[in-house]
Amino acid sequence: MTKTPARIATDPLPRANALDPSAATTRPPKEERERVLEKYSTTLYESHGAIMKEYVTVADNLLKKTDELKDYFDLSYEYIKILRPKPAKKKS
Repeated sequence: MTKTPARIATDPLPRANALDPSAATTRPPKEERERVLEKYSTTLYESHGAIMKEYVTVADNLLKKTDELKDYFDLSYEYIKILRPKPAKKKS
């Protein structure tokens, strides 16, 4: 099994998913997430069969609207900056 490089795991920038290059995702705040899901008829991001509840798949119709997409990426970036990092797992 390959490991995700540390840079990808800790990179706060919303961008195309490094593990699934065909899916662009964003991580908006909860209030905005619901609006994006409804407005663009998109879904929560799914990775390896697990639904990532805080990540939204960028809809194809939004990819064509770069000004709107930039606004959502900016909003997601601001949200990500205020999140606390998860504590590191202790090695056994």
